[in-house]
Amino acid sequence: MEKVDKFQLLRRSEVAQLLGIGESTWSRWVAEGRAPRPIRLSSHTVAWRHSDILEFINDRED
Repeated sequence: MEKVDKFQLLRRSEVAQLLGIGESTWSRWVAEGRAPRPIRLSSHTVAWRHSDILEFINDRED
């Protein structure tokens, strides 16, 4: 398994690319509570922990 820096943050576009989905799909999943909640960096900027996204992917594979 890839070693992940638990502090590395991914922006919406990076998460969508990693998952192979569109940004609007990712935004909808977050709004519906199907995906991890983001970390708010400023009033207009959010990001997700890389480790949370990998956990999300692993949970979906089960």
